[in-house]
Amino acid sequence: MYRKWTKNDIEASKARFRRLYAQSPIEYRFLCGHDIQSEDDEDALDYYMIGVWLVQHRKYSDWSKEKAFDLADQLIKDADTSGSYALYPHEKYVAAWSVEAKFGSESFFEIANSVDDTPGRDSWGYLLNWYGYQKGFVTQKYAEQMLADPGDVRGQLLEENKYAGKTVWWLYKLRGTDLKTAPLECNNVVLRLSEVYLIAAEAGCKLGGDAAVQGLGYLNEIVKRGNPDNEVTMADYTLDRVLDERSKELVGEGHRFFDLLRNGKTIVRKGGYHLPSVDEEVDWDFYKCVLPIPEDQFIFSPEMEQNPGYPKN
Repeated sequence: MYRKWTKNDIEASKARFRRLYAQSPIEYRFLCGHDIQSEDDEDALDYYMIGVWLVQHRKYSDWSKEKAFDLADQLIKDADTSGSYALYPHEKYVAAWSVEAKFGSESFFEIANSVDDTPGRDSWGYLLNWYGYQKGFVTQKYAEQMLADPGDVRGQLLEENKYAGKTVWWLYKLRGTDLKTAPLECNNVVLRLSEVYLIAAEAGCKLGGDAAVQGLGYLNEIVKRGNPDNEVTMADYTLDRVLDERSKELVGEGHRFFDLLRNGKTIVRKGGYHLPSVDEEVDWDFYKCVLPIPEDQFIFSPEMEQNPGYPKN
């Protein structure tokens, strides 16, 4: 029987949703009403996976902060009660990113890759890895930020090297079986529990009151996991502080640009070893923050308007 996804589903036992082959965009395919399928369906989507998509959708849309906080809070409590997922502990954080540690304790959803999927040296990890194609470094600002706190375990995911005569730092969240082996395969982590904690922290900060008390607790779970000696006080619990923590925790996972845009922040690019001779600011409403609609789409929908700032053909 078909029924809508509601908050009651969040509170129910682990339900699974059948994969639908609809023509609507994939995020709405999962969010806007499906038939619930049994646990033994191999194509079913996990309860927590769907829950995180719901939370992300509320975070990026104009839905209420209350809903975003309530859903994130419920997911965290359900994960804790069931024992199905848990944050990586401080002492195991670095090892959790090894190619041998796929589908870890806090990973809700990963795009699985094998050597067959990325033949030769075509993997994303190999492209970025220092011992692969050396095509990706963290920004100078990020490196300096992490190096300023040697007790933060996340800084151990950086390694110093020389590139074009300059000192650079590369990120090995996508690495091989050891630090000097570039991965021919690696999974791409899409949804994980740490982000749910940070979503709750952000929503709680915006809401204030009791939600802020809980949200600060969730923020400090991530902060103290990084460095047990660190703690954020209520006086320092601001949106900028939450976004700063998101940048530390979710580096390399594709969030920072959108975190700034959806909060109306200005993107400040100071340049550095990673991007010489660049010093610019990009406001959240700059037209290029939204990509143009591809020309071939107007073949099917000629009446459709192009995104502002771009020619239609």
